[in-house]
Amino acid sequence: MTPPLPLSRWLEPRASGPGAPPAAVSVGTMNFGARTPAPEAQRIIARALERGVPFFDTANSYGNGEAERLLGQALRGRRAEVGIATKVGLARVRGKPEGLAREQVVRAVEDSLKRLGTDYVDVLYLHAPDAATPVEETLEAVHGLLRAGKARHWGVSNHAAWQLLELRGLCDARGMPRPAVSQVLYNVLVRQVEVEYLPFTRRYPIHTTVYNPLAGGLLSGRHVPGGTIPAGSRFDGNRFYQRRYWSERLLEQAVRLREVAEAAGLTLVELAYAWLAGRPGVDSVLAGPATVEHLDAALDACAKPLPPEVASHVDELSREWLGTDATYAR
Repeated sequence: MTPPLPLSRWLEPRASGPGAPPAAVSVGTMNFGARTPAPEAQRIIARALERGVPFFDTANSYGNGEAERLLGQALRGRRAEVGIATKVGLARVRGKPEGLAREQVVRAVEDSLKRLGTDYVDVLYLHAPDAATPVEETLEAVHGLLRAGKARHWGVSNHAAWQLLELRGLCDARGMPRPAVSQVLYNVLVRQVEVEYLPFTRRYPIHTTVYNPLAGGLLSGRHVPGGTIPAGSRFDGNRFYQRRYWSERLLEQAVRLREVAEAAGLTLVELAYAWLAGRPGVDSVLAGPATVEHLDAALDACAKPLPPEVASHVDELSREWLGTDATYAR
């Protein structure tokens, strides 16, 4: 069983150096209500609770709010035991992202709380930057929600290092809490965070949670160069994920990594999770299971550090394409 991480420690940076524990795992709900039907979503949440997972991540854009509703139903009566994070800013309103205008943020959070069946969220994320809204206006909304107790902490997702630094200064000037957590894209194929973001967090510490640990499923071990997109996969009909990951170059790199994994007696999934959970600067890994089996695989893999020689091999191999992949921010 994966040891539970006390909620009081969830937002603290993970210890680093030799012998440091692997990153904690939180459960993402992006698949709920879309690829994952309600009964399986309920089983995933129940299994996560059984295994001591302390934190759940959702967004008002996931399944048009259905993911929040399913999560709230499953956690009914267990709310005090876990942390919940939700995100606002990317739900579609009349065909466009809702954005981060003050009234929209407040309205979105109120709606999210109703779907989740709770009075507060532990973390309120700004899902992505909104160039059309002044940052100061968004911060006014966030500060009001914090003061009202509707969010205990706040954070950002898909923000660049320079934007985090800007937010720190603006928060200090307004006497409001700085963002406590930042969520960025990171996996063994896409390592752009190592160029700027992770060096930034060493200077300006912030809890970093990473998403897409399996590169949207490209690191599942099921895809091969020259193949077609499997029906029902994350890439099926999803142009966003196709643009991010579905290329011959990344498919070929995944094959090379699978060969390293097999030589070490591991699956590619195990290697991908274990490598990421052991990376310096990664405080928690966001797994987005579509099935209970996916969840168990993620928890088991993250709990087992890679042998040093395997980690070094993977690091050297994947470093060959560092700087040629998708950006970590939007």
